[in-house]
Amino acid sequence: MLERLNRASHALGANTIATVLLAYLDRQNDGSHVLQWSNAGHPSPSVLTADGRVIELPGTDPLLGARHRHPRNTHHHQLAPGATLLMHTDGLVETRDGVIDDGFARLRQFLSGQNDVTPATLADQLVDYADTRIREDDVALIIARPR
Repeated sequence: MLERLNRASHALGANTIATVLLAYLDRQNDGSHVLQWSNAGHPSPSVLTADGRVIELPGTDPLLGARHRHPRNTHHHQLAPGATLLMHTDGLVETRDGVIDDGFARLRQFLSGQNDVTPATLADQLVDYADTRIREDDVALIIARPR
């Protein structure tokens, strides 16, 4: 899907680039869920495990609109029951005066051990967390705890 969108963008003469994360979450017979995603330069999804660990899912391809000759990749990760999936924009971790890797590290530290809160409460906490920092970008979140 992202490769077709990229080709269409070039064919239409659009000279813009964007980050995109396209993801599908499919329930399995054992109660787990499989996340499939393709990532065009967007912050990687994170998983908060049922025991409170934070896993940042790897895998990023070039931004949408960038001219490249590499195929896009589809990644897979199995979410155990009780795991929480977090997808977000870079406004959650990026500040104009800091290193983005430090922002990801702070986010992982913030999320660690938050496995007992509801997704709605976690969303509120993350918005409050984002508002405590000087930033120039908006924040969007998708949080899912499949049952």
